[in-house]
Amino acid sequence: MRDEDKSQQQLVKELREARRFQSIAGAEGMGVVIFDLSGICRYVNPYLANLAATTPESMVGSQVGEVLVPPAFHKGGGGGIVATLRALQREEISLQRRDGHSVPVLASAVDISDDHGQLSSIGLVVINIVRQKEAENLLATSLETLQASRDNVLSIVNQLRSVTMIVDRDFDIIFLSESGLKLLKKAENAVVGMPCFDIFPIPQKDRVKIKLSASMDPARRNRIPVQLEVAPGRVYWMDIDVRNDPADNNRYILFFYDTTEVHGLRQQLDTESGFHQFKGRSEKMELLYKQIREVASVDWTVLIEGETGSGKELAARAIHDSSGRRRAPFVPVNCAGLTDSLLGSQLFGHKRGSFTGAVSDQKGVFESANGGTVFLDEIGDISSAVQTNLLRVLETREVTRIGEATPRKVDVRIIAATNRDLAEAVQSGEFRTDLLYRIRAARITLPPLRDRQSDIPLLASEFLRTSAAAAGKTLEAISGEAMKLLLAHPWPGNVRELKGALEFAALHSGGPLIDTGDLPPELSEGSPGAGRIPAGAPGERERFLNALEQTNGNRTVAARLLGMSRATFYRRLDRLGIQV
Repeated sequence: MRDEDKSQQQLVKELREARRFQSIAGAEGMGVVIFDLSGICRYVNPYLANLAATTPESMVGSQVGEVLVPPAFHKGGGGGIVATLRALQREEISLQRRDGHSVPVLASAVDISDDHGQLSSIGLVVINIVRQKEAENLLATSLETLQASRDNVLSIVNQLRSVTMIVDRDFDIIFLSESGLKLLKKAENAVVGMPCFDIFPIPQKDRVKIKLSASMDPARRNRIPVQLEVAPGRVYWMDIDVRNDPADNNRYILFFYDTTEVHGLRQQLDTESGFHQFKGRSEKMELLYKQIREVASVDWTVLIEGETGSGKELAARAIHDSSGRRRAPFVPVNCAGLTDSLLGSQLFGHKRGSFTGAVSDQKGVFESANGGTVFLDEIGDISSAVQTNLLRVLETREVTRIGEATPRKVDVRIIAATNRDLAEAVQSGEFRTDLLYRIRAARITLPPLRDRQSDIPLLASEFLRTSAAAAGKTLEAISGEAMKLLLAHPWPGNVRELKGALEFAALHSGGPLIDTGDLPPELSEGSPGAGRIPAGAPGERERFLNALEQTNGNRTVAARLLGMSRATFYRRLDRLGIQV
């Protein structure tokens, strides 16, 4: 195919993506612009073009700096532009008008991928906040210079669509705007003087962030995204801006900006990048989603196989949530590290007095999950005695509590998971053949992260966002060199290890950009292959020996390299007959 034909075909694909993006974000009062990875504008909807005092046709082909004018875009450079665009999440920036003026807007970025799951362009959802900024600035100025005109100021506040609240140092409510009273469906005398967190159902972790923000220098404060369920079924996403009251140093003004529409748009777009709680659009993940849907449509016992940290419990939950049992309980049990008596009691229940400490009758998880799903993680670690009792449950659909003789009927689906080779365990006599046949009526194998590298940027971006929020930092992007390290690492601990690496980086980062020096040392030290466990490692014993060799026999570091706890690591060493 000629280069001209390829370019035209790619343009057609991008325009098709643009129309899909426009249809999702076509709400009234919302602008949409799409840039390619070199910072060239490829699509603008009419609303945004009207804000810029021009037409969509005249904006297409413009450089990003001709459309948006925050200082960061004056630095130039394709990689820098892409990173800056992707970092825009409910950020106040300026839209360049063709008459020389600029318009303040609130922008949120969404990644757009091609048919192969590769990033192809960046979409921005843009909301005009001119009136909001004017009213907000007028309010701040009025409170500072016109204390005597309080009634006029309150009139302005009550005309704002955003909720405005004034609180004292203890966060007791002094004033709540009419929009806030309407949101809560409360009268003014029912909220004034009350603790604001008793009135607004803000999650505890976000309350801490709000109070911390109030104690900070105003120049360092950021908006705090929160989820409010003001009544059953009435859920809002808000950005809270904490400001000092210019008229009184002992008071704060809290502005609540409704971002529910933007959050809903992001959720709708994010669902196209994953399945239930999984993230990824690679070919292997699409196959996994298909297998989960197929397995969920039948009520068979399922065996999920996969390496440590690859998401076995996520797969089990996805099967449960996609099945006819989704409204009944999902009860996970980690079989590793429990004694026979504890595991037996947990699974099957016990009668009062059946053993020391059994002070009352106790249901087991099979009874507690009746009608739903029991997830048995690390099933390869259960003893032969528990295996026998489990096989009886599968065959008879009955459980007998410890200390009782009468069986009880149960209706549960069992999903089991392991990172061991159970066929090998059968050969060594550690696992019952008949039980293996029963639990793998249907089976799913999770792909390791090293076999779906194209999903790493998407996962890393998501983990960076959540880690930055948890660390209370503003982290905008991952540098190109750092991303190369992430893509080159074999991830023996899979998605769990990747998440830990981004949490480490967020904690140690000293700036808005995650660079190579912020990543854990096992990723950045030594040669590009340092710390790797080869993707073709033939078996579990070889993986463990390889890890110990690479860490000079340090079992703690080797366990971390394999993405598991030291206790689990030591148990596996003992089972595999490895002496250190």
